[in-house]
Amino acid sequence: RLQGLRELADDQRAREQWRQVKRKRKQQLAEVVLRECGVQIDPSTLFDVQVKRIHEYKRQLLNALWLAHRYCELKRMRREAPGLLS
Repeated sequence: RLQGLRELADDQRAREQWRQVKRKRKQQLAEVVLRECGVQIDPSTLFDVQVKRIHEYKRQLLNALWLAHRYCELKRMRREAPGLLS
């Protein structure tokens, strides 16, 4: 598959199409980050994104850690405002 890209390396039209697709996808990613994380990023900057599937046991471990974290938060809140979580 990558061999086919060599033929396009000097094709100015193909390179411009590539830049347009890349720009559009970066804009879409910036919109997702803003919507999901509340962080605004400039689509013209360099992105370093890593996406990896997490095995089920790792997902379960992360969920257990999140629950432990949430439990500690609730205990802390109860100490700070005793009547709040009665």
